Amino acid sequence: MERLLHDVFQDFRVRKNREFFDIKIERVISALQLTGGKEIESNTSTTNEDVDPEALEKANRRSNINLLTLKISIGDTLHFTENTDIKCTVKSAREVEFDGQVMSLTQAALQARILNAQINNTEEIRSPSISGSDFWCFESDKTLHTRRLRIEQEA
Repeated sequence: MERLLHDVFQDFRVRKNREFFDIKIERVISALQLTGGKEIESNTSTTNEDVDPEALEKANRRSNINLLTLKISIGDTLHFTENTDIKCTVKSAREVEFDGQVMSLTQAALQARILNAQINNTEEIRSPSISGSDFWCFESDKTLHTRRLRIEQEA
């Protein structure tokens, strides 16, 4: 199981030769939930010393999501996680149609957050950087990111 988690989180390694990952705790929790409660042990201890800043910046970036590899087809509907009445339609492996415009998942998520704030008559939550796969869901998966983790685990 530990090897599987290392494979899943390899893009978040700060250095290739260290077991140090820079990743949001929510993603780790989601991945652990996918294990079905199996205990995962590690015999290696690491620290944050001597971390290469360039590697850290690279570790913070996820690879672009490909909707088709997530078993989502062109024409399928995705739901916004903060309000499932807000939807977009898959147009290609990396783009969706939201509010009549074709855009990235991230751009659609930003627009959906604005719309959701207007619907709820609340102030828009502004984030300097978001990942669209954290704000859209398909079928029974909580987010597209958790869907990606599940499908990678099944492979």
